[in-house]
Amino acid sequence: PAADSAVSACMARDTATAWKKVAGQWSPAADTAGGWSDDSLRRVLLALGRRDQAARSGPDLADSVESPTFMRRMAEADSADAAALQEIIARFGWPTRAMVGVEGADAAFLVVQHNPGMQLEALSLMHALPSGEYSPGEYAMLDDRWRVSHGQLQRYGTQLQLAGNQPMRFDSIADVGRLDQRRADAGLPPLDVYICVMRAMYGRPVVDPRPARARRR
Repeated sequence: PAADSAVSACMARDTATAWKKVAGQWSPAADTAGGWSDDSLRRVLLALGRRDQAARSGPDLADSVESPTFMRRMAEADSADAAALQEIIARFGWPTRAMVGVEGADAAFLVVQHNPGMQLEALSLMHALPSGEYSPGEYAMLDDRWRVSHGQLQRYGTQLQLAGNQPMRFDSIADVGRLDQRRADAGLPPLDVYICVMRAMYGRPVVDPRPARARRR
């Protein structure tokens, strides 16, 4: 699709390497085949992840989220996925890389990020895990979601507001001057690249949250 090509072009123009090193450590390609302990649980999680994304698939996503019918259908799917993931967490704890591999753990994140009632518990469970057992980038995005939904400043600049045909705007960010360093530490691309990606994905202008003097030339 054209949006995918545009996103790839955004990423290709990026010359920063620090964030890529962190992100590369949490990549399906870095997993050894069969290097996880619970293949059956992994398959269940992968199915949940596919269902989560299927509810959000299709062209013109930005227009779809303005439809009450679309949003109701997506909320119903999210609720069912959340219930299934809650049962998994109650039985196994947070799905880790060692347990279900990168893709299995990623699938758990996809579900929890769309269910606000689970986010604080997930953050606590992830934070208690050894380094390498959860994605720092996913933790950062989840932390931002929770903070924004509770009226706090986000730390990693992952959350934006989408309203009608208006330009997308970032929810308020703490210490914008050091934002790219925090993003790199979490394995997230620089803000310039992220803005480019959001424009490509949603077909909307994106307002840069940084003062003009702080932006790259």
